[in-house]
Formats: sequence, structure tokens, C-alpha cells
Amino acid sequence: MFDTGDERQMKNEKLQKVIDSKGITLKDLSEQTNIPMTTLRRIVLGSVTHVKTANMHAIARALNTSVDAIFDVPSGSPIQPIRPDEAGEPVTRTLSRDESFLLYWYQNVTAEDKNNIYEFARKTYYKTQNLLAMKASGVTVPANGEDNGYEQIELDLRDAESGRSSEALL
Repeated sequence: MFDTGDERQMKNEKLQKVIDSKGITLKDLSEQTNIPMTTLRRIVLGSVTHVKTANMHAIARALNTSVDAIFDVPSGSPIQPIRPDEAGEPVTRTLSRDESFLLYWYQNVTAEDKNNIYEFARKTYYKTQNLLAMKASGVTVPANGEDNGYEQIELDLRDAESGRSSEALL
């Protein structure tokens, strides 16, 4: 099959077959998994492109089957980041060598050092997100990728009574 540029929803046939074979309704499945019925319907119909790992596991558990039996989870796919909303849930990911070392080092340092690592990672994450947002909005990003410390703001300078712009008032 080739890419025609036409993205169509692909119904999750494997999931639908298991639901049908168990004789369960989406309402029943929703009650067992605590996933809204509308979300389950979108998952079955294929309109959810990236199903949360926690939801995949909850659905598989409720249907007494494995995640692989009901979802197409590519084995050679790029490593997916673990999202904060998956904290406390069983998550299976293959870690790269660097990720394994980072996790190992984090687990084997003092509480103060853990806090320092966390603060550095948090600041770096938000700085990266800010730079990506700047690029996406067309703002010129310094060549070194550093934030210049200035925030871009947009002002609507209109005369409150006339509604004319400030340029027309000058």
C-alpha cells in the first residue's frame, strides 16, 4: 500500500472482534475501565491515533487479553516518551542505553541531587518547548538557540472611544 496523502480512519478490527466475542458493550467496557464511552468508541473507530498506554492496558485487562492481541503496537517503532499522566501505571518501554544510564544514575543519588536533576530537566524542557513554539509561530530564533530573555508581546493600541489605531491618531 502506498501513501496517497488521504488519511482515513482505520477501525480497530482486532479490538472490535474481542469485544464482540466477549459479548460486552462499550458501556460495560467503559464502566470496567473508567474510560469514557466516547473515548472507547473513538479508539474502536480508529479516530484516536495514539492511544494512551494506560488505556491500552486497562482495556486489555478488562477483556482478559494482552495489549498486543487488540492493538497494533509496532515492535521496531521509535521509543515513545513516558508521559506524566502515565505515572503510577504499568508502562512497558524499551529504553535506549542513555535513558537506562540516566534512570540508573537518578535512582542512585541523594535526594538533593535528585532535586537538582529534576530542576535542570524541567528548565531545559520548558526552554525547549518555548523555542519550538517560537519557531512554529515564525519568530526569529537566535542562531545559538538561546532565548534572548525578551518576551514577544502584541499590543492592540486603539483609542477606546473612536476605535482608531494608534497610528491613525499620531
